[in-house]
Amino acid sequence: MKAERYYTFELPEYFDFQPVLDFVKERVGSADYDASIASDPCDTAGVNLDILLNKDGKYAIRPLAIVNPYLYYFLVRDITLEHNWSIIQSCFNKFNNPHISACAIPVIPAEKESFHSSTTILNWWNSMEQRSVELSLEYRYMFVSDITNCYGSINPLDIDRALTMKGTKSASSERHGLAAQIVGYLQAFQGGRNVGIPQGSEIFNLLAEIILGYADLLLAEEIDKDAEITHSYEVLRYRDDYRIFSDDKDELERISYILQRILRDLNFQMNSKKTMVSDSIITDSIKQDKQFYIFNTPIYKRRRIFKIEKDMDGNDNIVSSIEKDCDFNGLQKNLLFILLFGRKYPNSGQIRTQLNEFDARLTKIIDTNKDTQSTFVWEDVDLGDNYVTKSGDLKNNANYESDGNVFGNLKTRHYRPIRESIRPMAAIATQIAIENITAAHYALRVISRLVNTFEDDDSEKKDIICKVCSKLRNQHNTTYLEVWLQNMTYNSDKLKDEFHYSQPLCRLVMGENVQLWNNSWLNSELSDDLPLVEICNKEKLDSLAPVITFRETRAYYDSFPTEL
Repeated sequence: MKAERYYTFELPEYFDFQPVLDFVKERVGSADYDASIASDPCDTAGVNLDILLNKDGKYAIRPLAIVNPYLYYFLVRDITLEHNWSIIQSCFNKFNNPHISACAIPVIPAEKESFHSSTTILNWWNSMEQRSVELSLEYRYMFVSDITNCYGSINPLDIDRALTMKGTKSASSERHGLAAQIVGYLQAFQGGRNVGIPQGSEIFNLLAEIILGYADLLLAEEIDKDAEITHSYEVLRYRDDYRIFSDDKDELERISYILQRILRDLNFQMNSKKTMVSDSIITDSIKQDKQFYIFNTPIYKRRRIFKIEKDMDGNDNIVSSIEKDCDFNGLQKNLLFILLFGRKYPNSGQIRTQLNEFDARLTKIIDTNKDTQSTFVWEDVDLGDNYVTKSGDLKNNANYESDGNVFGNLKTRHYRPIRESIRPMAAIATQIAIENITAAHYALRVISRLVNTFEDDDSEKKDIICKVCSKLRNQHNTTYLEVWLQNMTYNSDKLKDEFHYSQPLCRLVMGENVQLWNNSWLNSELSDDLPLVEICNKEKLDSLAPVITFRETRAYYDSFPTEL
């Protein structure tokens, strides 16, 4: 019942669902579910708050759910009752097999994570990627595949088959009410449908693992019964991703056919586009986006730096030194690389990493130059006739004093710490956001930091923000993007008393009386006074900075081995 487990995707830091979860837990307590409902939630529209995420900027839509907190509490409460929890633990113990590793069983996060879901990501890195590389010492071949639309294909009724381990050596004829309870709640979440489970909460990851763990058990027993499979094998499964290892290619394919049959019986289908047999285990164990990034990023780049230093006599001398670096010379080139990388590997984890690294580079440049009161560069001096007459007198110009000394009396002028043009960089970052919606908030943070280098009253700053928001708001099925756009425009919207977003969470931020979940199916004494207003933390909202910030700092290289 912690907010960070209630939803697992990122939201602006001023959203806090803990007060609502605490209220529901206290208000409902041990009340019986059937006695708590006024009607069947399966017949009620709008039970959950759905947030649409357009994965490719076109037609691939993934719905994320902030599920109804009452249904969520009933589900969590019933699952974690001592008797029910022991049933689930017993199942996982029996699912366990020395040849098959279920790598995605939910892990308890560190008390303070360095970035969003860092504990979970480190678990994937260790148990899936690194373990795969290690297994190249033992096996010659690897079969790789995953399940198409895994959560959307799950049949809730299979929860009963999984908990009773139907069709296995451990099958139990004992009937208990846990499966029926879970199925009832899942149908309520899904509007009465018998297919699919919500995405976006750790509890649904656990339920998916129950069914996929049952598939692991079926697979292990079928392999044991197959007399033609004589070589050793090992299976790594991270949720719906499979990697199977063997020294015999024919046996490996035989195992893959057994797996395909089992998955089909559970309403799953392998993704043919991502299915292959490899004899290059090391490289094929590492995601292609990471390989591309490693291969196309120079390790060393020599850059000559010029400085003016005084010699022993006090005279200025130009000295140079070679500095090794692996960044791009220009910020815009860096952004273009990220854009092109995203087109090759859209919505990949490396996109977030690169945007985070770019933001760190940008921050360093800004912090280095923010104390600069005046700057003199040759490009800023125009020695044309508009400034100097034949007699040497200066014409009226804001950058010069009027005593005729062109170089000695330049007025000091504040320059932005970013010397490159902001508008084209904002345009590139906007396109990155459109084409990589799952990383859009990282691109928006870059944009917010870039435009924040302008003075508040600068018309160009306002114009860039207006154009960025207008373009992003015109994208279809991107309510997730609206939430982060508002993070960037909230102060301006509030000042102008303007509002551009239809997403209920955005309306809640602006103080509207909005209904996030339809609770008409629930007895009114339970649903009355639900503290929706507390979801938006007023203190954090009032202190909202012009630059987007996250709850955790995504700093891989501060807390992880560099290989990650």
